[in-house]
Amino acid sequence: MKRREFVRLLGGGAIALAFSPAASAQGRQARIGLLMPVSPPAGYLAAFRDGLRERGYVEGQNLSIDVRWPPGPFEQNPGVVAELVRANVDVIVAWSTPALMAAGRATSTIPIVGVSISDLVGTGLVASLARLYVVRAFWTVGLAI
Repeated sequence: MKRREFVRLLGGGAIALAFSPAASAQGRQARIGLLMPVSPPAGYLAAFRDGLRERGYVEGQNLSIDVRWPPGPFEQNPGVVAELVRANVDVIVAWSTPALMAAGRATSTIPIVGVSISDLVGTGLVASLARLYVVRAFWTVGLAI
């Protein structure tokens, strides 16, 4: 699976975890907060939007995406995550372990979807993997299973 395809899959999965078809049918606009450790590459955002569009979510119609990243480490810039929480987004998509940790410190009420996360138990983000939703993708480049 290519990286762009994975990002498209992820985009749709983020919305599926946070929104029901009933909410969409009622004309409710989904609000996603996308939290990244650095300025996002254009291809990632395009693939994310494509994945959501394939599932019926079109930015400006029934979806808004608020993209944020700090000018340095999250620990030194906690306001970036606080802005997403104050914006009352429906779900935070945290792109990296530091972004997930920052989002976890900032809210316990907004669902958080983690992307490119490592060692959830070791970092203390979750107590166990027993009740965790996992999307798994395998890149076949140099990988023998």
